[in-house]
Amino acid sequence: AAEVRSAAERLVGTGRPWEAAALCLAAAARAAEPATARELLGAGRTLRGRISPDRAIGRDGLSRREREVGRLVLDGLTQREIGARLYISPKTVEQHVARLRQKLVAGNRAELVAALRARLAQPGQRRTG
Repeated sequence: AAEVRSAAERLVGTGRPWEAAALCLAAAARAAEPATARELLGAGRTLRGRISPDRAIGRDGLSRREREVGRLVLDGLTQREIGARLYISPKTVEQHVARLRQKLVAGNRAELVAALRARLAQPGQRRTG
């Protein structure tokens, strides 16, 4: 358990808390001793609290990055343009859009845009259409 926690802390030190938490949770699943499993589960849960805001899920059920991509979709940008704006590949944008469609239960781009308008409307902002 101590070696796993040490490796996890090194991962956190390199900016990879998600992987550190996953390491602890995977090690807990394979631990032979219940006390070791509990210790590793606790460490994994603690490390999950350090996950960057990019991966943290907001009240609307979307990550910060998904909200960024969604706003750019609403602005009418193509996947290539969104990728250039966010410094990610168009394929990564495609994956974010697919995840947005899944989360928002949108069968096509028009339904996605309508769902994004409803979900990402700013407080006090008037909805049209």
